[in-house]
Amino acid sequence: MLSVTCKIDKDGKIKLPKKALKESGLFPETEAFLELKDNGLLIKPKNNSTPVTQRISEMDLPVSDWEDKEWLKASCDNPAFDFLKDKEEDIYSINDEKKFNG
Repeated sequence: MLSVTCKIDKDGKIKLPKKALKESGLFPETEAFLELKDNGLLIKPKNNSTPVTQRISEMDLPVSDWEDKEWLKASCDNPAFDFLKDKEEDIYSINDEKKFNG
């Protein structure tokens, strides 16, 4: 963890020490995401990349033209999602359903 003290100038600008910039992944001329939390301010680089699903669909892969059923089956068979089978993760019931009249 890195802790630094910074000064805010009369224009409201904060100049971060080079070490803080390097450790946070922030560099001059990059956009940053600021989030005010109960315990302080979170500053991190803004992610400007395209969503993974869009990048996959643009690739010449057999999965780019999968139907919803194929994606559902792949996610159900993938051990990375086994935690969703835990009883603690089953927090909804059929009674939670709300009708959608789109």
